[in-house]
Amino acid sequence: MPAPAQNSDQVEAKIETVKKILAANTGNEAAFPKTVVKGVWDNALKGSVVQGLAGSVPVSINGTAIPIPVGQPTAGIVQEAGLKPVATLESKVKTVTPVKAAVMILYSEETAKADPLGEYGRIQKALGEAIARAIDTAVIHGVDATTGAAITGKEALVSTTKSVELDLASTATGYFTKQLSAAYDLVTLDDTDEAEYGFDHFLLAPKFRSNLVNALDAQGRPLYQSTPDITAQFGTVLGVPATYSRAVSGYEKAKAGAAKLLGIGGDFKDALRLGFVESISYRVAKERAGGVDLFDRNLGAILAEAQFGWVLRDPKAFVKLTSK
Repeated sequence: MPAPAQNSDQVEAKIETVKKILAANTGNEAAFPKTVVKGVWDNALKGSVVQGLAGSVPVSINGTAIPIPVGQPTAGIVQEAGLKPVATLESKVKTVTPVKAAVMILYSEETAKADPLGEYGRIQKALGEAIARAIDTAVIHGVDATTGAAITGKEALVSTTKSVELDLASTATGYFTKQLSAAYDLVTLDDTDEAEYGFDHFLLAPKFRSNLVNALDAQGRPLYQSTPDITAQFGTVLGVPATYSRAVSGYEKAKAGAAKLLGIGGDFKDALRLGFVESISYRVAKERAGGVDLFDRNLGAILAEAQFGWVLRDPKAFVKLTSK
């Protein structure tokens, strides 16, 4: 049975896109075609753990002002013909100023010619994963994922001064419950600020997963996850949804400087906003790039640059969990 016309059209469109990307236009700079941009950003945002917790909004290259809610209005009880209470929907306005992430990808010229559709997907996937790592490292740690250099003028999740230390070797009854509850209270019971913060998620390092899975009650039931499944992507800790990601410890631990960071908890939904610029610029090289002689090796190179930004309502809406 012949393939549906719609699928054939999609394949042809992708092949044409690959031809555009891999065309010999050394030194020229342009925006990726929209079909590629969407695929790259889709892969990046699906792969970014931060985006999954905070959500994202488009921003302009020059920055975008984003309102962040502060408190909630409350209705009052009134008598017939009585004066009605007035509530104000307050918000902070912060500007998301994008930072630029760049990555160079080398590809095989022979593979590109033999399987343009496959190479299209590989390039799209690789670009998306590279951007996702940059996003998570920047937002969580406030550093460049490749160098460990601090990103100037940005508040990261680890900027919070609230912290609870955990002794992973402790076997004391109720120890983890006590420490994790203390972390929860640091965010939700903060009387030093007029703002009220929620606590909707734990973002945890995978190395902390086994400690939580192995913590059982007197009947042998897991205390901190719904099931004793060490491979489960999502679970709960004290009933709070939890997500595990290598980004917490840092993809490059030495560069992220987070060897002791076990996790971050807090008000991700209301206190964190992530934005991205849709246009992705690129340059294609055929002769030499990144110190590599492409011509001799029959390789090509794509240098892609993407822009994203984020803001925190306040670092005090989050708490760090660290190992002793």
